Amino acid sequence: MKLKRNLTAAVLAGALMLPLAACASGGGSAATLAGREPVMPTADYWDVEQPDEASLDAVGNFAARSGELVLSGAENICYSPVSLYYALAMAGTGAAGRTQEEIYAALGTTDTDTLLHGLNLMFQRLYSDEKECRVYLANSIWMREGVAFYDTFTDAAAEQLYAACYTLDFDAPGAGKAITDWVSEQTKGLLKPEFELTPDSIAVLLNTVYFKANWSDEFRKENTREDTFTCADGSAVTCDFMHRGSDGYAVAVEGYTMASLPFRGAYRMFFLLPDEDCTIDGLLEERGLAALLDGSAAEYREIRWSVPKFTAKNEMGLVPVLEAMGVELAFSDKAADFSAMCDVSALPGQIAYISQVKQGVSFSIDEEGVEAAAYTEVAMNAGAAAPPEETVEMDLDRPFLYGVESGDGVILFIGRCDDPTKN
Repeated sequence: MKLKRNLTAAVLAGALMLPLAACASGGGSAATLAGREPVMPTADYWDVEQPDEASLDAVGNFAARSGELVLSGAENICYSPVSLYYALAMAGTGAAGRTQEEIYAALGTTDTDTLLHGLNLMFQRLYSDEKECRVYLANSIWMREGVAFYDTFTDAAAEQLYAACYTLDFDAPGAGKAITDWVSEQTKGLLKPEFELTPDSIAVLLNTVYFKANWSDEFRKENTREDTFTCADGSAVTCDFMHRGSDGYAVAVEGYTMASLPFRGAYRMFFLLPDEDCTIDGLLEERGLAALLDGSAAEYREIRWSVPKFTAKNEMGLVPVLEAMGVELAFSDKAADFSAMCDVSALPGQIAYISQVKQGVSFSIDEEGVEAAAYTEVAMNAGAAAPPEETVEMDLDRPFLYGVESGDGVILFIGRCDDPTKN
């Protein structure tokens, strides 16, 4: 009987993240830093070189393809494509042969250096430590003590992806708690996932993203009042709706209306509201997420907003999503090739493979702004456009899509709200 080693890729998004720090041991486990402690970016968003168009397109296509798979048929779900992208990229740099080819095809790249350079610039562009716009990203690699991980793998993750690398006695009591504590620290307690480390586990790859920003113009609390939200099944629920007006760019076409609200920073939140005779799943099936999010038809309009306050918190397994995108060998306990990550030759008949890909998300919206793991973009400057001629009603009183994106168009979070009264 052949023994196996599991390469567990756990992706968690949607929590407050602080600059990376040394992980403290927890519950009797012995977590020690191996390699280097990454120094987080300090440059202002506008001072950082923009990633090339190919890198941005690759991340955008990944968000649209994976997001469509996650959102279709689901209810009240929120997902961070950029978090999955970073975690999968870390795994991909440690893969080889056809395993790496499949992962890179899903990521929209063929070259490790190009991938890492683009993600390095994107990390710096997304990272923000402003008082009213905080976006923290963090990566970490947790390695089983006694398994030889290659410096080429860990150095690339540390230097290009700002990843912290830890060795850990996976068999020690409380070893999983040490990883939980790291995630909780990075997410300011919003997420506290449990990690079950088995005798077969050899690594955990983690990415966390935290987003918290205030609206450019906050909703006035005195304008918030209860109203009715009609769910997809026709049932009605009562929740608090926020109200305000704004000028901005909106897409108003047959089937749906889409508009966005800017934050105080280089981010914005978009909302996509299907027409009353359309559904989210129908639009996704008929047009696809990439086409729905295409803003080329946007026109400058006066927008009247009615937005329900809601919170989304969910956890999901993403292996089926990646398999549908063509990543298969990485999950095979007989054919996976992660020979560029670690040396398991000392353990005859063993193979490293990904046994789990998991993501957890927390997303909340209120009068002041949004707190979540997300991607957000700055709204266009209204002062440079002609006065709007038509008014768009964004009365989000029925199921809708939403997301947060950066000024470069990188989607940090995308979700669907089918019932704002449910988590």
